[in-house]
Amino acid sequence: MVEHWAARRPDHPAISAGADQVTYAELAGRAKGLAKYLQANGTGPGDVLAVRTGNRLHGVIGLFGVLLAGATYVALDPDAPVERIRTVMDDSGAALMLDEHAIAVAGEDAAEFACQPAGHGGIAYIVYTSGTTGTPKGVCVTYEALGRHLGAITARFGLCEDDRVLYSAAPFVDVALEQVLAPILAGGTLVVLPEGLHSAAGITGLIAREEVTVANLPAAYLAEVTRSLADRPLPAGHRLRLMISGGERLSAGTVERWMRHAPDVGLLNAYGPTECVVTATAHDVGAPDSATAPIGVAVADRRLYVLDSRLRPVDSGELYVGGEPLAVGYLGRPALTARVFIPDPFSPVPGTRMYRTGDLVRRRTDGTLEYVGRSDAQIKIRGFRVEPAETQAVLERHPDVGECAVVGVADARGDYLAAYVVPGSSDVTSHALMRFLADRLPAHLLPRELSLHDRLPRTRAGKLDHAELTHVVPRPFATATEELLAEVWREVLGVDSVSRDSDFFELGGDSLTAIRITTRLIGTWDDVSPQGIFETPVLADLAARLDAEAGRRCAQTATTTADADDEAVSHDDAGMPAWQPLPAGLHGIWMDAEWHPGSAIYNVPWVFRLTGRIDDAALEHAVNAIMARHEALRTVFMSDLGEPLCRVLRHVPIKLQPEETADLDAVIDAEARRPIELHGAPLIRFRLLRSGPVSALVVVAHHLIWDEESRRIFEAELSKLYEAASTGRPARLPALPARGGDPDAKRDLAYWGDRLAGAPLWTDLPTDLPRPAELGVRGAVVPFDLPAPLVEKVRVLARSAGVTPFMVLLTCLCLVLRNRSGQDDLVVGTPSSRRSPATADLIGCYVNVVPLRIRLDRRQDRTDVRGLLNRVRRDVLADLTHGDVPFDLVVRHVAGSRSLDRVPLTPVALEMHRHAEQHLRLGDAIGSRELIPTGTAKFEVAWQITDHGDRISGVVEFNTDLYTNPTVTEMIAEWLAELAALQIEEV
Repeated sequence: MVEHWAARRPDHPAISAGADQVTYAELAGRAKGLAKYLQANGTGPGDVLAVRTGNRLHGVIGLFGVLLAGATYVALDPDAPVERIRTVMDDSGAALMLDEHAIAVAGEDAAEFACQPAGHGGIAYIVYTSGTTGTPKGVCVTYEALGRHLGAITARFGLCEDDRVLYSAAPFVDVALEQVLAPILAGGTLVVLPEGLHSAAGITGLIAREEVTVANLPAAYLAEVTRSLADRPLPAGHRLRLMISGGERLSAGTVERWMRHAPDVGLLNAYGPTECVVTATAHDVGAPDSATAPIGVAVADRRLYVLDSRLRPVDSGELYVGGEPLAVGYLGRPALTARVFIPDPFSPVPGTRMYRTGDLVRRRTDGTLEYVGRSDAQIKIRGFRVEPAETQAVLERHPDVGECAVVGVADARGDYLAAYVVPGSSDVTSHALMRFLADRLPAHLLPRELSLHDRLPRTRAGKLDHAELTHVVPRPFATATEELLAEVWREVLGVDSVSRDSDFFELGGDSLTAIRITTRLIGTWDDVSPQGIFETPVLADLAARLDAEAGRRCAQTATTTADADDEAVSHDDAGMPAWQPLPAGLHGIWMDAEWHPGSAIYNVPWVFRLTGRIDDAALEHAVNAIMARHEALRTVFMSDLGEPLCRVLRHVPIKLQPEETADLDAVIDAEARRPIELHGAPLIRFRLLRSGPVSALVVVAHHLIWDEESRRIFEAELSKLYEAASTGRPARLPALPARGGDPDAKRDLAYWGDRLAGAPLWTDLPTDLPRPAELGVRGAVVPFDLPAPLVEKVRVLARSAGVTPFMVLLTCLCLVLRNRSGQDDLVVGTPSSRRSPATADLIGCYVNVVPLRIRLDRRQDRTDVRGLLNRVRRDVLADLTHGDVPFDLVVRHVAGSRSLDRVPLTPVALEMHRHAEQHLRLGDAIGSRELIPTGTAKFEVAWQITDHGDRISGVVEFNTDLYTNPTVTEMIAEWLAELAALQIEEV
């Protein structure tokens, strides 16, 4: 196919890969050069050749080179553990493994090349899928089957010479072959998705910029794209005509959003097991009329049967695929092949076969099929078919595993694996087992949960009771110390269940929560530290360590909580002085706000959009009750000869008058950007807006009286107080202390003098615009999403190195900063909570910017990633442990006077939050929350990251006096590339 188009349209672009544009003549030449090299090395028809590269362009050339040589192509996952690579190489019998260098060098000489046809029945490619025995199984597809499929799918998609088709799939999955070969067969252009660019905004931007006409995305990615189209629609004049979705169920919500935001672009739902040669069925999707889109009708000469257990046709049953094309079977597994590739009793042609998919479907009245689910334990995780038994088989190889079971589990975030283990020795920990698996399996085969148990449930017949596995009780606590730690972990980490085998990292722990746990436990154990939690993340191990270091067991509680049955009261401030010095922790915000009068830089604007009936009087009553409970909301500020003072007012009434508006978003945006008068009262505003059935409660607070935790407290109390007011029952909330004390942070100032000695006073990043004499605060944001495989990689790296995802993300950001600034010594700011048990339930500002000093080593960082991450962990924990010193004190102590043309010490910042439940309930009304941008920037450039559990997203906020959108977008792409390249060396 390449030679045909090279002769007919030699200068037509075959591949567009960023700056690399490859014509058909060039592609044919490089592929033939590689094929010639392979022939010269004695490989050809019948030989298996593996290609391992993270560069899609080189991968395409490798694919065509192998096929032109008449050999069998196997793509390897470049990020897979070495043991996985070795398993595939051994099982396939691959004669060679081609990497980027080999492909580039070997493709230089195409002279006197003679194509060698593979011959009838020759295997074109082998794709490895998850296997029940613990070893992946290779699916073999012939050249004839591949050719039939490509001809049919090219026609089904309507591909032609003018099409520009997106190549976005991982090269080691079968759909990549379709994405690459079909457009080349049609004489079109292949548009390669850049490595690391998988965010929704990035994909739509590339589609528009590269004039893509056809794209194929997994359903999960398409869902993200449709959500992003509400804010970033496809631009006018785009050329996209067809979007194909596959790999997972296509939900009605995704379809509805696509129809709303891209009504002029066709949507096709594709389905096909690897054994059926990529896409076996397809459906042109219209308006949704069921929970998921149908998978449609057969593509090419395939025949679809819906059968019961006796192979009788039914309307709802298991799907069997017959006809052509089908795979030959599984490499070296004749018994398994015979079990699922069975004789087709419905075909008039003797010897024809059909494939038992294991998928349950329902035939609709119009003949199209709906996907129902799996008939076995196999599940789909981020588009990958996963056999839990494969993970179980690897887990069983661990010498300290007595018995185990791995099953597929589903929750609101989708399907995942859960592992249940009966230890074979007392030394094994869940953390050690997870590291064992991470060293041997790709990310999608790792369990999200792994727990240890004394026994696993059995049926009366003595078999493992899979139905009861999710209800099995973990091993009981062995000591009072374990029980106490579990109580604190549950409270701080916000989880419902903690066992003695729970892993701090697996429960979502990070450096900030480690510090909060340490704060709760200091006084009970003097030896507890964030570093100790990181070094012994399993609860039972940490308890044993604390007991050993203290030489005693402790059964007393680490915290004291107020009686939850006490009446909600407002404390009396009659004895307070009229004015008091401003707490030291707020001086920095005060001074910065004074330097930028009339700015919304310290506005914290939240909007709660609610649907359902709102009792306006009850809502006003609840807001005023919160104002009465929390002194910070009634605090006013003034300056006396340059000294900031504050005072708590007795009573600040709030009136909530509902306002009707036709343009809700415009009013909210204007309210968010309206400055708060620093010397007025109060420093918080409330507005209740209405637009049709939607009510919006807008809350805009000044950062002097509000932080992220304040929002959580406000929501929880608002819901309870509203319920009480609307039902006429008294509210019962815990009593609050009068005011949270300011930590005695000056004692740690010496630490920062030593820690930052010799550190650069700023990171000298090149800017797009000349630095002004006085830096303004105008800002903008660029959103990003980490692709699911990269999210898993970050988590696996963190688990393997014993660090948090935050530390992995910070490390890669520092690598980007080094590349751009040339500095190996960097300081990055991060917000850190200064809350203690006494201030845990108070609304107010208890947050501080902590400078994290990270020193890189150009000679070792690329070869010793584990050592790099360990250094980052050590430094981050040390800096955060001393994070109570107000940032402005640190700046004055280290840098002296502050320059007006730059953000001192930490022009670059990174913050990371765990995603909280998005719904606020006020009686029958339910709504979501949203933080509204203010068009300002506190730092010169700041990464603001949210960990949603199943995904990681965020924005980069930047100062528009210095940077432009394209440059920040480039920074994000470089950061994602560093994350993709980061790899812990084998040990």
